[in-house]
Amino acid sequence: MNISHVFGYVMLYLSACINPIIYVIMNKQYRQAYKTVLLCRSTSMLTPKTPRTSGGNSGNLCLADFIFCIFVLPFNAIRFIHGSWRLGDLLCKLVPFVQYGSIGVSLLSIAMITVNRYVMIVHHSAYAQVYRRHWIVAMILFCWLFSYGMQVPTLLGVWGAFGYDSKLGTCSILKDEYGRSSKTPLFVIAFVIPCLLIVLCYTRIFWVVHKSEMRMKQHASVANAVPNNLRPAAPSRAVSADVQTVDNGSPARAVSTAPQP
Repeated sequence: MNISHVFGYVMLYLSACINPIIYVIMNKQYRQAYKTVLLCRSTSMLTPKTPRTSGGNSGNLCLADFIFCIFVLPFNAIRFIHGSWRLGDLLCKLVPFVQYGSIGVSLLSIAMITVNRYVMIVHHSAYAQVYRRHWIVAMILFCWLFSYGMQVPTLLGVWGAFGYDSKLGTCSILKDEYGRSSKTPLFVIAFVIPCLLIVLCYTRIFWVVHKSEMRMKQHASVANAVPNNLRPAAPSRAVSADVQTVDNGSPARAVSTAPQP
């Protein structure tokens, strides 16, 4: 087997297994999302500072990675050790189905998190209207139904077919009897489009934050350019004495601490 293929498989396995662990160790939000998903608790368990939609998408991402590690990596590891697929035709169809589906859910969840941050920063006034409970549930269901629904025709052999690819040495999407394959459309729809969406959203977020920072710096520079003696003084309470009595007992003029012009 080519050394580049071996290195690619090893990096894929490490990335899929280590990423969820890093999420849990480094981020309190992901730990809470894992606990919510694994214990089947409601999203009300999330902290008050955590947006409900962010917690739901984080749970999606965690669950998709968890499914990939449990139902995909062990079978691929066996195939990698033996150098060929020895687990039968049924698993050769189901394993890539779960593999592509979990990857699709992960990418769509990351895209949803990106859109959530985009709306929160760029269109903050519309955030509460867009991210309501029923819309959040619809977004989560869309990630799963779209990712796995796109592969049902391939699973049924209508649009390509799942099977063992001798060129790749693994179970993947093959062409059907009519020469059709869903691999390229799935790659474009489930990978290229979410990646472009992520890049565009973060580019827009960067531009908005940069403009806001420039306005703040410009305002600060204008404020610092005004001399101290021309800046509006804060109102002070004048303390005055109507009549002061000097030592000889004669009245003196009124004394005030108010600033003189």
